[in-house]
Amino acid sequence: MGTVPREVIKWLHSLDLAYSIKNPRRDFSNGFLIAEIFSKFFPQEIKMHSFDTGLSISAKISNWGLLEAFFRKKNLNIFKRDWDPVLYSAPDAAISLLKKVYEFLTNKQVEEPPVKPKVHPKAGFANTSIPKDPDTKSVQSKTHQIFAEEITEDDEIPAGEPKITLRKIPHGNTKQLDKNNLRQLQGIEIREVEVKQIDRNFAQIRATKSMSMQKSMNEPSFVASAKGIETVAKHPYSTNYELTSSLSKPINEIMSDLVMEALSYTQRNVSEIAPDITAPELGKYFFAHLEDMSPDMTAAFFEYMAKKIPIIADISLKNPHEFWMLFSLAFPAIERLIVSSDQFLHLMETLCLVGEKMASLDPSGTESLFYKYVLGKSSDLMLKNPGKRDVLCHLLYSYIVSDPTARTRAIQKLSEQLPGYHELVKCLAIFIKYDKEYNEDLHDVFIYYGLLGLEHSSAYVRTAAIAIFSQIANLNHIPILSIVPQLKALSQDRWWEVRGQVIQCAGTLLSILDPNTEESNMLETLHGLKEVVYTAFTPTDSKNVLRIGLIYIAPALHKYPELGDRYVECLLAVRDDIRRSLLEMPDDSQTQTLMEEGMLVLGASTQRYKIKSCLILWKSSVVALALANNVKQNRLENLEEAHVDVLFACMQGQLDDKEIWIEVFEKLKDHLCVALCEPELCVKAQWILKKFFTSSETFETTLISSKDILLKALCYVFTKKEENSMIVSEELLKSLYTESGVKMIQDFVKMIVKNFQEKYPDVYANSPMGKILS
Repeated sequence: MGTVPREVIKWLHSLDLAYSIKNPRRDFSNGFLIAEIFSKFFPQEIKMHSFDTGLSISAKISNWGLLEAFFRKKNLNIFKRDWDPVLYSAPDAAISLLKKVYEFLTNKQVEEPPVKPKVHPKAGFANTSIPKDPDTKSVQSKTHQIFAEEITEDDEIPAGEPKITLRKIPHGNTKQLDKNNLRQLQGIEIREVEVKQIDRNFAQIRATKSMSMQKSMNEPSFVASAKGIETVAKHPYSTNYELTSSLSKPINEIMSDLVMEALSYTQRNVSEIAPDITAPELGKYFFAHLEDMSPDMTAAFFEYMAKKIPIIADISLKNPHEFWMLFSLAFPAIERLIVSSDQFLHLMETLCLVGEKMASLDPSGTESLFYKYVLGKSSDLMLKNPGKRDVLCHLLYSYIVSDPTARTRAIQKLSEQLPGYHELVKCLAIFIKYDKEYNEDLHDVFIYYGLLGLEHSSAYVRTAAIAIFSQIANLNHIPILSIVPQLKALSQDRWWEVRGQVIQCAGTLLSILDPNTEESNMLETLHGLKEVVYTAFTPTDSKNVLRIGLIYIAPALHKYPELGDRYVECLLAVRDDIRRSLLEMPDDSQTQTLMEEGMLVLGASTQRYKIKSCLILWKSSVVALALANNVKQNRLENLEEAHVDVLFACMQGQLDDKEIWIEVFEKLKDHLCVALCEPELCVKAQWILKKFFTSSETFETTLISSKDILLKALCYVFTKKEENSMIVSEELLKSLYTESGVKMIQDFVKMIVKNFQEKYPDVYANSPMGKILS
């Protein structure tokens, strides 16, 4: 039991607890043993049947919540700051609490042995160390160093915000971070207001730079000078030469050299961009006036800087002053520049690449440098300009390695810089999208703060909290099932995006869970999730809520076809332009683009969503049958354009569910034949009928059952003589006769022509029907 005082160990043994204590840090984390200790002294107040022995985050929070109520009722000198770190298994937290409990219950003082002061270890790079903090305790383990910082009563916490600090520093398996293109953090695809869209992204910038840099290496290059432009021969590129010649240069000089190279490439004079500025000051001037630099100059500078990243990373790690200088040059520009500008995207992309390179060389050194020199400024900027929060979170993750321990430590450090947990929840909703695998220790932190966020008064915080759970559900849905009651409560939230996130989370869970389960608890959960969908996903709701629902409920239709009726109601109710984008049919090259996330409205705190192409998510036959049922239930005599568009989209693939598609045809055949008579609908109606008539799964049944209504429709078309309808109808019969190659289909066309001639001889004589078989 390690550092637990001897008298406390003896006392615990005397209590005859239900579980032996082998690892205090783990064994006390769920609060059960603490509750059992107090139950020995307060048997009427502490009922052990109320406490859970599990180690899930929900069990821990429940147990400690009951204990907190008991502590307050008894006016005990044990506060949340005492047990919160125990919940998260912070080093020595359980031992500290045990001492306090022992002293209170026994009225004895623990005799502490003298402890030699500990010195902070050096960080992993030369000439720098982590500054000492009087409130920080260092704990040495066999494999690594952990710092767990405590919040005191005197710490400044905004009114109304609980004093919460992240204290759990878990360990886990290393996994690779799949860095998303930073442009996704900036993408504004769809908005509530009509404003200019942003089309530039990192990929486009790289392409532009590559095109602009395609001059032959054998051509003469231009070297800028104060007097003018001189033509000189270009030296052959040599990595060793670059590294050797630049190692001794400080960052400021390297940046000035890069400006000169960019001037040389763009054939500009120094005086054109920086009059009265000497060459050594060019780097500072460039960053100070980055927004005024031309696109080709900016692209050239960052292209050259990208080639110097190994050198910049090496210098920054060897001399912390140079790392400080790098961000002293860059950070004012980060603060000034508009998020959507090319200059901002170039700058942030390059700084992130520098971070990734540094982290690959010296993970601990890179972390320490970022925390010391950049994290504070980044945190302040997040608060001043929330629109840059996504990019700054990406920047932070670029300077740490992608393993759970490092990410947990990063969250801890960030939490110490932010004014309250509500701001941390917004950042966690961004960080969670970088995780590709579930890690219990790391994601317990996300779940803990997500649960706090669900109860927050700010709709933005509630939205971010649900977004955390939606993403975790994709990694491991089990821990998220416990929040279904909260989702039900929030399904009627007044803020549209809270409802939208509730739908996303419910849809994600339903698409994962087995509808055929026989477990009573799971059946209750499934019922609750479907209730959430029916409450939050209604045709009269905001267009943004409908759009979210139509994307994220679509995958659940494979397992829960009963949701199809509500789904189609909402699909028909949504605005025409939104429906068209949702029904957009991608080819193979577009699939990835269509599944990219975008913003539904402008705003710093809004989340990002998949916003296009339901077709690659839903089960087409379920939607088609729900559409047919909707038409019948509403007793529609004619199809509207929305109905035809939805059915047309559903039929883009193979008609595999034969019985369902035949049922769809039987319910809609009259309406489809009538649609041949309407100029606006006839083209798609003809395509749909041809699909039914030629599909190997359906043609035998559909041909036989459609003869009478098709004859009536053709009579109407050729009587009314509407040009589009006539052309389309003639083309339908011709293509069936000449293209199908199936005798039954050809015989069907012959029968239609013959019966039409016999039944409507006058119309036949003035129609192109006689030419169809020729």
